[in-house]
Amino acid sequence: MTESHKDKFTYSLIDQVKVQQYCATIAISKENSQIQASCWNMIKVFQFKKENMKQVNLINGHNKRITFLEFYKTYTVSSDFQGSLKFWPINRIYSQKFIWKIQAHELVILGLAINSEQNCIISSSQDQKIKFWTEKNGWQCSQTITDHDDTIYNLSLSEKGDKLISCSKDKQIFVIELQRNKNIKQWNIVQKIDVQKEGYRLCFISDNLFTFQQWGENFMDIYELDSTNKFVKTKSTVIQGGIRCDCLFPQQYIKQKNLLVNKNSQSINLIRKQENNEFITEMSIDLSTDENIYGQMSQDGQYLITWDQESSFLQIRKYMNIT
Repeated sequence: MTESHKDKFTYSLIDQVKVQQYCATIAISKENSQIQASCWNMIKVFQFKKENMKQVNLINGHNKRITFLEFYKTYTVSSDFQGSLKFWPINRIYSQKFIWKIQAHELVILGLAINSEQNCIISSSQDQKIKFWTEKNGWQCSQTITDHDDTIYNLSLSEKGDKLISCSKDKQIFVIELQRNKNIKQWNIVQKIDVQKEGYRLCFISDNLFTFQQWGENFMDIYELDSTNKFVKTKSTVIQGGIRCDCLFPQQYIKQKNLLVNKNSQSINLIRKQENNEFITEMSIDLSTDENIYGQMSQDGQYLITWDQESSFLQIRKYMNIT
C-alpha cells in the first residue's frame, strides 16, 4: 500500500551520535532494529531501540576503507578499497569473525546490488568489471561483464530482479537483462545509452522507468521504456546541489512512500514520484558545505540515517506527516 503523493511530510532529527572516523556507508536492518556504520576500515554496530542508538560492537573488519554495507539474509555484506567482500553474522553482534571472504575485484568496489530473493549479489568496480555472485557450496562468480571502458560507479536492480542498470565514468549507461536460453540463465547487455556527462547515481523506479543523476548538475534525468522496448530520456526535474560530489551514497527508491532519495553534492533531495511519472522535490536537507555526506533510508521509509564530515555526527531523522 503506497501513500498518497499529496501527503506533506518532513524528516525530523530524533537522535545523533558522534562518529569521528570517516563513515562512507550505513546500513539498517529490515526490522529497523540494528544499524551498522563504517568507520574507515571498521564497522560500528548499533542497536536501535525506542528510537535511540546504542553502540554494541566495533568490528575491525577490513585492511582498507569500507565502501558498502548491506544486510543480506542473516549476514551483513561489506566491501572495500581492495576489492574484497566479507560476510558477517547479524545475530552474533559481539563477534569479530567473518563467515566468508571473497577477493571479488582487483580494485575498489563502488557498486553493490542484491536481488529481492536474496540469492544473487552483483558487484562493480574501478577495474571496469561487473560480477555476478551466487551462493552454492560457498560463493561462486557465475558471470563477468567487461564491456565498460572505465570505472563503474553504481548499479541498480529492477524490482523483479531481471534487469540491471550500470553507470560509468565512460559516460555510458548499460541496460542488462537476465535471459534464458534453453535451461541456461545469462545476463546480456540489451542497450547502451550514451550520456553527456558521467553520473554517479541511478535507480530503477519500476521495470519501465529509472532515474539518473549526472555529475555536477542541478537536475535529475528520467528514462522511460518506449514502444520499441528501449529506454529513452523523457524529462528532467530540478533538484538541489552543487558542482562537487562523491560516488558513494546511492539513490534509493521507497515504493511504499513513492519517495526517491537522491544525494547531490551537499544536498539530500527527497523526491516524490507523482501518478503521472512526474517527480517533485518535496524536501532538501543540507547537512554540510561539501560533498562528504553519506546515508541510508530504512526500507519502510520511516528513518533517514546520515553522516557528514563537517559535523561528524551519525544522525537519525524520522518521517512525520505535516497536517
